[in-house]
Amino acid sequence: MKVFKPKLYSSITSNYNNSAVASVRRDLEEGMKCLYRLFYVEKKEYDLPVAFATNALYVLARNGLAQTPESHKLINERLIPLLLKKQDYLHAEGLAMTAYALSEAKVWDEAAWTMLKEQISKHDFNY
Repeated sequence: MKVFKPKLYSSITSNYNNSAVASVRRDLEEGMKCLYRLFYVEKKEYDLPVAFATNALYVLARNGLAQTPESHKLINERLIPLLLKKQDYLHAEGLAMTAYALSEAKVWDEAAWTMLKEQISKHDFNY
């Protein structure tokens, strides 16, 4: 049995879908610009929760933005130091998101990966 799909319907749907995806991409680009600006506000003391760092890493990786030069600068200059400073507050989800994101970003910072290995061995994941 063949299903009749009028070309007009397919064309309208396709155009709408393409427009919606383009709109989401524009929103994501604008949001990432705001994220980059947030990290480079001049402050004497830079201190955010470790969950902010793990979530930011995950968002970058999940959306395919972790390998841009801006992201690498952000990861190496801001997020990794924050993770190292507050490593004792990382929980299972934060450890998993960080490992995933650093892998996706192809960031092989020795201190960060050593910290992840140590934190994973310290935790009891038997919830």
